[in-house]
Amino acid sequence: MSTPMMRVQLYTRDGEFVVEGLIPPFLEWPQVILWGSRIFTWYEEVMVDRPGQMGPEMIPFYREAFSVALVLTQDAKEHA
Repeated sequence: MSTPMMRVQLYTRDGEFVVEGLIPPFLEWPQVILWGSRIFTWYEEVMVDRPGQMGPEMIPFYREAFSVALVLTQDAKEHA
């Protein structure tokens, strides 16, 4: 018996749809989803009706976030 997965939807910062995917079930929605090199943060939950489903499903929407890689790990005071 397999564990049911949770459906999530990822959007750009401007609200354009990127992709829908499945993640393992958690007691609460993750705050961040990493998809390839792109980072998405939790935005809102939306009730979605899908054809063929028993009823509406709560799906979390994530929006793409501006992010940067930390490459300098020395004492920041030295470089200020």
